[in-house]
Amino acid sequence: MLSWLRRRPAEAAPPAQPPGNRIHALLDAVGLPWRTPRGRLAERFGTVPHPAYTQTVIAVPTVPPLVPGLLWPLGAAVWHDAPPDLPAISFSSVAWLSADAGANIRACVAALAGPLGTVQIVESSGVRRAQWRDGAAALTLTTWPEARDPNPANQREPRLAQACHIAIETGFRQGLSARERDWLAHAVPLAENPSRPPPTLEALQRRPAAEAMLEFARSPDTAMALLLGRISRAPATEALIFCHGQFCMVPAERLEGFSVERLLPAKGSGGATLLARLSPARPGWLPPVLTLASDPSPDGLTALGERLAAEFARPCEISPYANDV
Repeated sequence: MLSWLRRRPAEAAPPAQPPGNRIHALLDAVGLPWRTPRGRLAERFGTVPHPAYTQTVIAVPTVPPLVPGLLWPLGAAVWHDAPPDLPAISFSSVAWLSADAGANIRACVAALAGPLGTVQIVESSGVRRAQWRDGAAALTLTTWPEARDPNPANQREPRLAQACHIAIETGFRQGLSARERDWLAHAVPLAENPSRPPPTLEALQRRPAAEAMLEFARSPDTAMALLLGRISRAPATEALIFCHGQFCMVPAERLEGFSVERLLPAKGSGGATLLARLSPARPGWLPPVLTLASDPSPDGLTALGERLAAEFARPCEISPYANDV
């Protein structure tokens, strides 16, 4: 299942991260190699069963520890379809100093206030949370109320019930390669994206990409500015270029086809969604599906889907109408 660990991956394109990111500076200071492709990370640190949860992780020791009282090193979850040539974008651990959950989160906030600044601990329904955000990166601390029925993880590690849970989202996205910059410089707009309003580069800078989009999402760059509200293609139809949540570059050889899902108003308001269906990066992996556009009218994207299909010489499936329930 983890055969990809034996293949040394190529380096990902360097990220165009904003300078002065406090969370990134903290991760660098404690020695967390968050830019390292996950395949190389697994080769270096190995993979182990998590001591409390039913998952396999890459456990990465840091010196000094991120906060006092860590029960185990920061870990990145191992999952079957994770590209080995791209970094893990999420790390987590827990800290326990005493049987007082409030004291544990306060200690973690105090330890991180120096590098990250002060934040408030917000409590709601017994859940305490503190969060720092910088660009697309985030570091979140959480404690949970005592559960009436201990879950299996708490039974394996009773200190979890009062521990401060630490979640790190690095916000990593690949920077543009030289080839992709050339694509943008000579891109051919095909249509205005009906998903309005288009995002700004500033907004994209603060919006992290989901791991499933990491192959295709690119870090915001001024070279993208003129194409944010459009669906475009690279010269010679080498790639599909669009922005819906993230600015994406999809090589044409990965495009399997397009589909339009149509929903009639019912309990929901109805509408249409245009999808790009892609081939998996490796045999046996799940094929990615990316959302290109949405429209409030059930028939609002049919013509656009058919036009993109013709442009890329791919099929376009128009779904039967269904009720938006």
